[in-house]
Amino acid sequence: MSFLLFCLGTKTSQSDEKSNLTMLGLLIGSQEQNSSLLVSEGTTVSLMIKSDEGGTIQLGKELSFVIPPNSLEKDTEITIEKTGKADENSQFKFYGQGYKFSPAGTQFAMDKPASLVVTYDSSKISEQNLNLRSQQMFYYDEVSNSYVAVPTSIDYANGRLVAQVEHFTSYALFAVPSAAGNNSPLITLQSPVPTQIHADAPIYIRADVRDIDLDGSIIAVKLSYKKSTSATYTNEVAMQPENNTSTSPSSRYVYLIPSTFYTNADRLAGTTLDIKIEAWDNKSLKSNSPIVTSYTVNHNCLPNTLRTNLTGIQNINVGFQRNIILSCRNEGTNSYLTGQYIVPEVTNVINNVGKFEKPGSSGTLFTATKSDYVSSGKVELKLLSTVSNSVTQDFTILPGNVQSLSLYETDSFGNKIALLSKTNEPQTISMKEGNVKYFALEGLDGYGNIVTYFPWLNADWNVPTNGDLGTLDRDTPTSLVVKLYTLDAKVGFSNLVASIAEGAIQLTQTIQIYARQLIDVRANFNDATYAGATSFFSSAAKMTSDGDSAYAVFNHFQSTNAFNNKEQLSVYKINKSSGLTTLPPIVSFSGPWQLQSIQQLSLAMAGSVPFVLYSTAPNYNGDGEFSNGDIKLYVKKYDSISNTWLSVGSIINSELNGLNFTYSIASNGTNPWVAYSSYRTNGTEIPSTDFSIIVKRFDGTNWVSVGASLTNNPPHKVEIQFDGQIPYVAFSESDSLGKIKLYVKKWNGVSWIPVGGELNLSPTLNASLHDFKVFGGKLYLSFNSDGKLNVKTFDGTNWISIGSTNLNFTSSASVYTSKLESNPNGTIYLGWKESTGITYLVHLVGNAWKLDFSNNQISNGSVFDFSFIGMNPYIIQTDGQRSWIRKYE
Repeated sequence: MSFLLFCLGTKTSQSDEKSNLTMLGLLIGSQEQNSSLLVSEGTTVSLMIKSDEGGTIQLGKELSFVIPPNSLEKDTEITIEKTGKADENSQFKFYGQGYKFSPAGTQFAMDKPASLVVTYDSSKISEQNLNLRSQQMFYYDEVSNSYVAVPTSIDYANGRLVAQVEHFTSYALFAVPSAAGNNSPLITLQSPVPTQIHADAPIYIRADVRDIDLDGSIIAVKLSYKKSTSATYTNEVAMQPENNTSTSPSSRYVYLIPSTFYTNADRLAGTTLDIKIEAWDNKSLKSNSPIVTSYTVNHNCLPNTLRTNLTGIQNINVGFQRNIILSCRNEGTNSYLTGQYIVPEVTNVINNVGKFEKPGSSGTLFTATKSDYVSSGKVELKLLSTVSNSVTQDFTILPGNVQSLSLYETDSFGNKIALLSKTNEPQTISMKEGNVKYFALEGLDGYGNIVTYFPWLNADWNVPTNGDLGTLDRDTPTSLVVKLYTLDAKVGFSNLVASIAEGAIQLTQTIQIYARQLIDVRANFNDATYAGATSFFSSAAKMTSDGDSAYAVFNHFQSTNAFNNKEQLSVYKINKSSGLTTLPPIVSFSGPWQLQSIQQLSLAMAGSVPFVLYSTAPNYNGDGEFSNGDIKLYVKKYDSISNTWLSVGSIINSELNGLNFTYSIASNGTNPWVAYSSYRTNGTEIPSTDFSIIVKRFDGTNWVSVGASLTNNPPHKVEIQFDGQIPYVAFSESDSLGKIKLYVKKWNGVSWIPVGGELNLSPTLNASLHDFKVFGGKLYLSFNSDGKLNVKTFDGTNWISIGSTNLNFTSSASVYTSKLESNPNGTIYLGWKESTGITYLVHLVGNAWKLDFSNNQISNGSVFDFSFIGMNPYIIQTDGQRSWIRKYE
């Protein structure tokens, strides 16, 4: 009988941070470790092990056999039985019990080895005069008729030996006799990797080297190697402990002979590889005799045939690992030999997505450290042989387990604006009531990788249920942000809480809510400068916005009398970031009145371009008559590049010799449309017959009529709006009994058809149109019902009142003008001025209107209009002489 000191140990591919002994299987019998468990007190035990589940088999209290999931290629019934005494040699002595494992030849995965755990009685080992520190597991090799050493770890605290098993045969425990004094180092040679050495591939030489003295240690291990064609050893190198692999015994020493040393030419010449191993302990005592052996090489590594044990792109979380095992096709069989693994000489991590441990007995362990959502990480493993041999493996690196959270303020698309709070580092931010902020939650794993949480999918967000912070909105399940809308939030401090993992990790953001205030942007101005002016008028005014910028237009007038004056349409741009800018006037006149004749304006946006519809009268007699009988309509648009107002076509109403007292402009996103009233006249006085409401569109060159007149009755007010590409016109008119009626019509591509019929509250009440808008595909109107403010919406069949039929705050007061607008969050606002001189702004909550503010600072004048820049309403007012631009924030 002979002893071949031969080891086939491998390492687990699991990446959990458990102790070495746990990974080796010392937690025997844990149902968390294995799904199958069988304990037998007899001499034989059998159990069917499912490959994908693994299992644990115990034979009495002395032996446990642990099979990790996916270590077996297929489901296998495993049997363990006790055997008799094993043969000994002059160095190692048998003690304890022998065991036979079947079915014979059963293989276990190199990177998921099975673990054999055997308890020992230190007192009985001492009784046999054996050295406790020399214990080692051996298996019987039936081919060589010898016992081969298995890498063995000793758990002194619990009296257990742990050995790794790659295939089945008989196993037994051995130790060397105790000797007084300083014992020389004990060397057992283990199998190389690959066990069948390949030419043109590196050769991984391994040995178990121990100092079995209590106070001993190994200080040096030397490997000498050569080809058999050389009389002396041509290479002498130091072997190093294989301490890079968490499951390797601490006594294993290794060295990688480069692939360039033994080539295919050496194999073809029949040259053997000769090695010698020597060791020294901490007292400079050398091993009794060197381990010397020769290897006959029967295989070679074919060029460009390296492959890994992993297939396809591997998904892996940061902090986790994959064990990469190389193999190559050999020339003799033109196949990949089972169990013959290659240790790479060069390892590269591409894109810096992780790190490699030093290649070892059971493969090359890759640890992911950097998440990359854009592209897959790559690793490369190479040989340095004269033949080309390298392989790459692709990984998709996903973030690891989150350790902390961070809250960012973002825009609506998730682009970061500012870092707010972190886990255990709460901060306080402030928001005005009625505003919006967007937040994104990010986690950091232990490697600093960012995890973005989709609000609906894997993060919990909580706001006070009493509405103190308003409402929190998660737009879509895949949105990266949440939106906090502080409309009607309570002034003071409240907390927004974000958490993951059912609250295990959470973050608190304190938010202080401030009340909004009415603030003057520019106050008490009239820019129609006229020297010596004694009269000032600021009459018509309108405002429009694209959400980021608003445009305000005022009819400004200064004079000494009706024929010596300066009048202009003054324009102001208000931007959220750059503030107020004065633009060139749309039109300006000196001399007789031309703009004061009809005190009305209309504005519309086409994208970010403002259009204005206005009127002029060539002459004014000063007695209420229009001597020429003409009021002409024009449209201009603002060109930001030249900073000028450009004409859009020519005079709009050139086909009529008439008086136009009401008009409106809207855009379908590209070209403007206008609607206007016309009184046909044959002289200098206003007639009482022949009335029209005309709609025209600009075709890029001319103003083209759209259908016939919408009415033949005297019109009072007209407004045009678009719902997508469909135009709607709202108008009020006097019927034959003198009652003012309110209607809406839409263009169906052929004619103007009614929408829902008459809107009056009753046939006996008047209904004078104030404003008409389309919000979210729904039609809304505000109107005056005999001085009382009302709002209606169309439900597809009928016109339905919103709120009460008298929205006036002072029931006895009258309301002659009002405005509807919607903020970016879709909240509908209504503003108006009552005859008491007080202005009001309210917003819609359900079917009720809630007050934002009331203000009587500008009590004179009837002009009141507003638009939104962001979430804040900007307001224009006049007192009849001068103008104000204000904001509510």
